[in-house]
Amino acid sequence: MSTSHLPQAAAQEIQSLYEISRALLLTQDITDVLLTLRGVLAMDADAVLHVHVEEDHTARLRYTMQSMDEQAQDRILSEKYTYAPGDDLVQVLTSSTFDSSPAAPLIREMGGQTAVVLKLLDGMVLREVLLLIYHDARSFDDQTMRLYDAFVTQAAVIIQNQKLLTDVQANNDRLANQIRVLEALRALSDAVGSEDEDGPVMTLTMQSLVEITAADHAGVVIINSDGISATVAAEYPAQGVVGAQIEAKDNPVFTELLKGRKAPLLLENVETDPRISPRVRELLNSLGTKALIITPLVVGDELIGSVGLDLYTRGRQFTPDTLDLVATVTSQLSIFLQDVRVRRERERATEQVRLLDQVGTRFLALNRVDDLLVEAARGLQSLLRTERIVIRLGDPSQREESGI
Repeated sequence: MSTSHLPQAAAQEIQSLYEISRALLLTQDITDVLLTLRGVLAMDADAVLHVHVEEDHTARLRYTMQSMDEQAQDRILSEKYTYAPGDDLVQVLTSSTFDSSPAAPLIREMGGQTAVVLKLLDGMVLREVLLLIYHDARSFDDQTMRLYDAFVTQAAVIIQNQKLLTDVQANNDRLANQIRVLEALRALSDAVGSEDEDGPVMTLTMQSLVEITAADHAGVVIINSDGISATVAAEYPAQGVVGAQIEAKDNPVFTELLKGRKAPLLLENVETDPRISPRVRELLNSLGTKALIITPLVVGDELIGSVGLDLYTRGRQFTPDTLDLVATVTSQLSIFLQDVRVRRERERATEQVRLLDQVGTRFLALNRVDDLLVEAARGLQSLLRTERIVIRLGDPSQREESGI
């Protein structure tokens, strides 16, 4: 750009504005903005700091630059950072005016005698504060102050645009994830519809959960008929724990689920959570589980077990979307298991009627008591699915019995 017809000072100012605009357009985040500030307006500053301000005005020191040292931080500051309409977006503070700013402790900590405070707004809300700290007394001419004002205005726009882009990307990612989840659920529904046994369906469901949530492992635990113990009935991927026994009675997790809890139970630390029994902790440690979700598996109104989703890496966390998804998939598994139970009961009842009809027909063709009893024993054997039936006749008090 040509500035040959302008006074030298004005030409320099325009050139500086152009360089600021060009540099800011290349920034990707607030750290880049801070580096740009250091490079174009604060090359001689002794320290450059970035403070992020939360919704409740809590401030966190996020980044410091001193000489050749750059350090990312996440330190909560005791002072609240606020903004009111009409406040200056650019403030120059000296040792006699430090106390008018919440940044005073930071400035003194850095050994500052002079500081420039730049405030970046999101609408009318203070979001970012940039501090330029000098170890000696400084004054700034009007041209420099205008450059600071221009920097603050443009940097705020850049940060807002980046936030909008981040939000759009997050929405796109969320939509893509929802589509992926729906496709996985549809595939699971199709696979379940072609199965008649609950074992393969439970395994397919665990596989879908792992693939949808990117968890490391998923498993189903079914409470045994005695109500005292429970068995790992299915898992994905296979880790060799199917068939493992854990306690159901006096198990803090099942105790909580038995109270009617419907939402997933989040256990973020396997090592320290008091709700995990020693036997269950031993089993989880053998898998390398660091955190897990446990969701009640309910058929009708009866708690029959639970579904667990495991993470093996410390620091990974389940999101609220994951909790909702696990609850949804588990409810689908519950519906299938209930359908299986109803279908099996219906088939059993039909078989019993058929066997009774057969026995009745044979009874009509028999005349001897012994033959009738043998046929009755055969019918009971089929109904009860037992290997041996014994019918004894006589008076037990007289110890006179005969067996067939």
